[in-house]
Amino acid sequence: MNIQSNIAVMEYDEQGDLVIRIPRHLARQYDADRIAFAIESVLHQPVTQQAEHGWDNDPLLDLISRFEADVSDGSQRHDKYLYLDRMP
Repeated sequence: MNIQSNIAVMEYDEQGDLVIRIPRHLARQYDADRIAFAIESVLHQPVTQQAEHGWDNDPLLDLISRFEADVSDGSQRHDKYLYLDRMP
Protein backbone atom coordinates (compact mmCIF):
# COMPACT_ATOMS: atom_id res chain seq x y z
CA MET A 1 0.00 0.00 0.00
CA ASN A 2 1.53 3.30 -1.10
CA ILE A 3 0.18 6.34 0.72
CA GLN A 4 1.28 9.74 -0.56
CA SER A 5 2.19 12.23 2.10
CA ASN A 6 1.13 15.82 1.57
CA ILE A 7 3.56 17.38 4.02
CA ALA A 8 7.27 17.98 4.19
CA VAL A 9 9.05 16.46 7.16
CA MET A 10 11.98 18.05 8.93
CA GLU A 11 14.27 15.86 11.00
CA TYR A 12 17.92 15.63 12.02
CA ASP A 13 20.32 12.91 10.95
CA GLU A 14 22.99 11.20 13.09
CA GLN A 15 25.44 14.08 12.55
CA GLY A 16 22.87 16.66 13.67
CA ASP A 17 22.25 18.01 10.18
CA LEU A 18 18.75 19.09 9.23
CA VAL A 19 17.11 16.85 6.66
CA ILE A 20 14.01 18.06 4.86
CA ARG A 21 11.96 15.34 3.18
CA ILE A 22 9.60 16.63 0.53
CA PRO A 23 7.19 14.12 -1.00
CA ARG A 24 8.10 13.37 -4.62
CA HIS A 25 4.76 14.44 -6.04
CA LEU A 26 5.08 17.83 -4.29
CA ALA A 27 8.69 18.27 -5.42
CA ARG A 28 7.59 17.62 -9.00
CA GLN A 29 4.56 19.86 -8.68
CA TYR A 30 6.52 22.81 -7.26
CA ASP A 31 9.81 22.15 -9.12
CA ALA A 32 12.55 20.79 -6.88
CA ASP A 33 15.07 23.33 -8.21
CA ARG A 34 12.84 26.23 -7.13
CA ILE A 35 12.44 24.68 -3.69
CA ALA A 36 16.20 24.22 -3.34
CA PHE A 37 16.81 27.80 -4.53
CA ALA A 38 14.31 29.18 -2.01
CA ILE A 39 15.95 27.27 0.85
CA GLU A 40 19.44 28.38 -0.22
CA SER A 41 18.38 32.01 -0.53
CA VAL A 42 17.00 31.97 3.01
CA LEU A 43 20.16 30.36 4.34
CA HIS A 44 22.36 33.00 2.69
CA GLN A 45 20.46 35.97 4.09
CA PRO A 46 22.23 37.67 6.96
CA VAL A 47 20.67 37.07 10.32
CA THR A 48 19.28 40.39 11.45
CA GLN A 49 19.73 41.33 15.05
CA GLN A 50 16.57 42.38 16.77
CA ALA A 51 16.92 45.85 18.11
CA GLU A 52 16.89 46.06 21.86
CA HIS A 53 13.82 47.90 22.92
CA GLY A 54 14.39 50.09 25.90
CA TRP A 55 11.69 51.47 28.11
CA ASP A 56 11.41 54.48 25.82
CA ASN A 57 10.05 52.30 23.02
CA ASP A 58 7.86 50.03 25.13
CA PRO A 59 4.25 50.20 23.83
CA LEU A 60 2.93 49.30 27.29
CA LEU A 61 4.07 52.68 28.55
CA ASP A 62 1.43 54.24 26.32
CA LEU A 63 -1.21 52.66 28.55
CA ILE A 64 -0.14 54.60 31.62
CA SER A 65 -2.80 57.11 32.71
CA ARG A 66 -5.29 55.97 30.09
CA PHE A 67 -7.47 54.20 32.64
CA GLU A 68 -9.03 55.26 35.90
CA ALA A 69 -9.96 53.25 38.96
CA ASP A 70 -11.30 53.90 42.44
CA VAL A 71 -8.43 51.90 43.92
CA SER A 72 -5.76 54.00 45.57
CA ASP A 73 -3.72 51.24 47.21
CA GLY A 74 -3.42 48.86 44.25
CA SER A 75 0.35 48.58 44.47
CA GLN A 76 0.15 47.53 48.12
CA ARG A 77 -2.87 45.24 47.98
CA HIS A 78 -2.77 44.02 44.37
CA ASP A 79 -3.08 40.33 45.33
CA LYS A 80 -6.25 41.05 47.29
CA TYR A 81 -7.78 42.84 44.32
CA LEU A 82 -6.61 40.30 41.75
CA TYR A 83 -7.82 37.27 43.65
CA LEU A 84 -10.96 38.92 45.04
CA ASP A 85 -10.36 38.07 48.67
CA ARG A 86 -9.91 34.36 47.88
CA MET A 87 -6.43 34.28 49.35
CA PRO A 88 -6.00 32.50 52.68
